[in-house]
Amino acid sequence: MKNLIAIILLLLAFKCHSKTILVTINHTLDSIPKRTPCNIETLKKIDQNLNSLTESGIIEFLGTFSDMCDNNVEFSEWSNELLFKVIRKNVTLYMKAFHTRGLANIEAVMKEIENPLYDFDLQSFYNLIKTTNGYASKDLVDYHLQAIKLAAKSEGVNLIE
Repeated sequence: MKNLIAIILLLLAFKCHSKTILVTINHTLDSIPKRTPCNIETLKKIDQNLNSLTESGIIEFLGTFSDMCDNNVEFSEWSNELLFKVIRKNVTLYMKAFHTRGLANIEAVMKEIENPLYDFDLQSFYNLIKTTNGYASKDLVDYHLQAIKLAAKSEGVNLIE
């Protein structure tokens, strides 16, 4: 009988503990901005707050990139320009935000870096990304470096590694 009571108490304790974990997970997921591809309003917020970027703002910004936006010229041009501005303004926070949100749409973001619409100093961007090695996973840094190498190659620029 004591064993049965112990098992019931253990199951009740586990059930209560699991509910606490689920509430914590749901609260954490609710605090991460939802992915909203092609959202011009998000671009406006980032553009207006370039001097006071936040991790959550950058996470929201990264969630706007998608192949669905390819035909939206206004969004494509502005988001491409802002991506380089955000990286230049605070590369560490950018990498931290990218790491926090995961690599869900990394291909769409890397495509933007591979195809800059404006004249950017790719060597300085390459050097800047290399300096973040301690702030982001090696894979994330390598994805960015590879994208910059492809952009440089297509523009006939030789990067010094």
